[in-house]
Amino acid sequence: MFLEFKNLIIPVTNVKDIEKAKELNKVGIILGFQNTSPLEGNIKFLSVFKEMGVKIIQLTYNERNLVGNGRFERVDGGLSKFGIRIIKEMNKLGILVDLSHVGPKSTMEAIEISEKPVAIPHANSRTLFDYPRNKTDEQIKLLASKGGVIGITFWPFFLSKGINSTIEDYLDNIDYVSDFFLNRSREMLQKLRAGRNQEPSTVQFEWPIIYPEGIRIPEEFPNITYGLLKKGHSGEDVRKIMGENLVRIFREVW
Repeated sequence: MFLEFKNLIIPVTNVKDIEKAKELNKVGIILGFQNTSPLEGNIKFLSVFKEMGVKIIQLTYNERNLVGNGRFERVDGGLSKFGIRIIKEMNKLGILVDLSHVGPKSTMEAIEISEKPVAIPHANSRTLFDYPRNKTDEQIKLLASKGGVIGITFWPFFLSKGINSTIEDYLDNIDYVSDFFLNRSREMLQKLRAGRNQEPSTVQFEWPIIYPEGIRIPEEFPNITYGLLKKGHSGEDVRKIMGENLVRIFREVW
């Protein structure tokens, strides 16, 4: 397919390929597995798949395998000894660890054990919708503390309204994991501000919340770039702030 549709897509095996895709206005494709089962219990296959271009591997897909437990297993058993070896070998080879469908205990253990940042490419906040595949605040915070990345998904069954969900339900999840409170209710803000020490109704502040002029809505976010340049920041620093720090994570892992 890379040959057949070379005018549209290119393979991505390193950060330079991402930059090339952007430059050529093409879609960069990163190959990955959603399960370690293709290894067939043989850790040496990791290097074989890496040479074939596989850059991301999810440890489990919902069910238990030789590495650990998926999210829908009866018992939350955590990682196996083999699973720990797999993570260390993935770190060594430069394959990103994916924890999207992985069970709670295995998720926490993998984040702790990995010597490089890991990712949860497609899962939402379990606080906003209590669905087993979504991730808890504890998991998300630990991921962030170790330099990892979470990607919010618009798969409707991970959102509170199911197939009746809208883009607003999706954006709520992005807001929640990034601490950006666009379209939040006054009651929610009062509850968050009050914490455990006082009644939410006692917290007072101006309403409605109005964000700074120039960045009140996401469509205005490019103004951040212009503003940083205007204040004298170098182009190099602005690029890091606006995206290259994220690319740095890929570079660190790959």
